[in-house]
Amino acid sequence: MQKKLLELHDWGLRFIVPLLLCMVVFSACDKKSGEEDQNIPTSPEKFQQLTEAGFRSLIETRDFDAADTSFLFISRNGTKVHINGTCLRKNGQPLSGQVTLEFYEAFTTIDMLIANKATMGRNSGGELEPMKTGGQFYINVKQNREPLSITCGIKVEAYTLLTGNYDNQMVAWDGFFTNGNLVWEPAMTWMVTMGEQGRTYKMQFPGFGWFNCDKLYNDPRPKTPLTIQVPAAYADASVVYTIIKEEPHSLGLATYGVWPVGIELYLVFVTEENGKYKWLSREITVTNGHTESFDPNLGTIGTKAELTAFLNTLD
Repeated sequence: MQKKLLELHDWGLRFIVPLLLCMVVFSACDKKSGEEDQNIPTSPEKFQQLTEAGFRSLIETRDFDAADTSFLFISRNGTKVHINGTCLRKNGQPLSGQVTLEFYEAFTTIDMLIANKATMGRNSGGELEPMKTGGQFYINVKQNREPLSITCGIKVEAYTLLTGNYDNQMVAWDGFFTNGNLVWEPAMTWMVTMGEQGRTYKMQFPGFGWFNCDKLYNDPRPKTPLTIQVPAAYADASVVYTIIKEEPHSLGLATYGVWPVGIELYLVFVTEENGKYKWLSREITVTNGHTESFDPNLGTIGTKAELTAFLNTLD
């Protein structure tokens, strides 16, 4: 068996010891001994293009004037974004003229999977665990496609009914990427507060990037890593997601972190073929030292709409 190693984000090096303990069980299964054919119908680059297109399909954009001190954007889900345009900077300098807001939000498992943006948060011991979201956000502003910076906070207010009623355990998280996958660290520079008598979560992001209003599951049961085996050629051209049964506001990464023994999950293997999605799913109850393998040849090929329709059949 060939190990599928995680590529650590520089910021998270202080967690290297617990991560290495977890990494030893993550694997990508080699092809049968002597079988050298690597002519699979995809590649890491094609898979990345597919998932990036999925993410881009969910981004909302809006142009506004950089002189606007109280620009308000309201998303299709009703989320309010307040930006003071005079705080925008290009190469550290004030600017003028039209700029473009890019805004992504996800409250459901399906949108997070299509965008390849999971909810795995680091606990106090440095391990990654599944989380439930009250809203996952990406925000950026550009001028002529050039990213800008901002010197003041960005106020965001999201409705709690999108993920259930108000939950006072929801806290702030910042997003980072490891091996191309999004993971979350507790935020130190912003927080989540209650708005409109519990009808909204109020946040003030310190700048542009990835932010999350989430909580760890904190399941008291013993935890175990999952070992997921796929053909070696698919190791960097696929993702195996975990979907907690009866939880529509969470998306995990099977080969990251630890999982409660006894929890019921759907495992969804996703790759690319001929510009479309290819997927396999399996329903499991996690056991100690759990191992699963996937044969991509058995997958279903379909469009984003067809994958979404399939995901809607999972409870």
